[in-house]
Amino acid sequence: VSTFGFPLNKNESTSLVVRVQFVDGTRSEHPLINGKHIANYQERIDVPESKFALDASGKQVRYLRVPIDSSKEVKSIELAKGDDFSTPLVFAVTVESAGSESH
Repeated sequence: VSTFGFPLNKNESTSLVVRVQFVDGTRSEHPLINGKHIANYQERIDVPESKFALDASGKQVRYLRVPIDSSKEVKSIELAKGDDFSTPLVFAVTVESAGSESH
């Protein structure tokens, strides 16, 4: 979620970038797009690539999965502000090992 996100800002712009650095020196970037992954936190607004998680006193929390290459060992994960004027809000980050299953 973000402040000043969709639908207040209808631009499909990058709100947040997830940068993954692997032990082998390679990296991957995953832009989270306003209106696609990210929505304004102030009310429940559904967007196609994240899911509603919970209502926090009328404010929404959403979740999504960022796919990364599970054959590589992760060295670090960086959350970087995108180039739009929204303010992304991240409540938690979890990491699953390659063999784990999520329900």
